[in-house]
Amino acid sequence: MSAAAGEATNLLKHGYAASVKGTQDYSAKVLEFTNANINAAVEQATKLASVKWPMEFFALSNDYAKRQFEILTRQALPTGSAAVGSTHSSLRTILNCKYRSAWPSRAGLFNALY
Repeated sequence: MSAAAGEATNLLKHGYAASVKGTQDYSAKVLEFTNANINAAVEQATKLASVKWPMEFFALSNDYAKRQFEILTRQALPTGSAAVGSTHSSLRTILNCKYRSAWPSRAGLFNALY
């Protein structure tokens, strides 16, 4: 039983390490995209400050909306992939315990506890 407990502890340690790494990767992507979006908003505000005619305002606003839609569409894929990858690696690590010989069967665990 102690070998199984050690194996379970080791498994959880690796599972949590994978989760932390995935969370860090996801956070880095989100911060990178946030920085790019803030820079684009500041650039747009600077352009709008120099507008003299309503048509120019609408043209700049339309262009900004189109660019931001394209940028956000490109950003959605890596962000979603990072989140799914993090979850997948953590889950894979935890589910590997099912196939390890040191993990006790349900009957063995039940008998050990009672």
